[in-house]
Amino acid sequence: MRNRLCTDIWNSFNNVPYIEDEPDALNGTRGYLTEVFFNDQYPGRLLPYRKT
Repeated sequence: MRNRLCTDIWNSFNNVPYIEDEPDALNGTRGYLTEVFFNDQYPGRLLPYRKT
């Protein structure tokens, strides 16, 4: 969870050097914290992400 928070903060103020060519580019990943329940058991939290 701490890594996700740090990455989100980083993405909020850091820009890639070629921002004029690709205005939607990021210098990191986007993701979200997910609580998982599988067969009524709690194996923990997952942090799925996607590179953009």
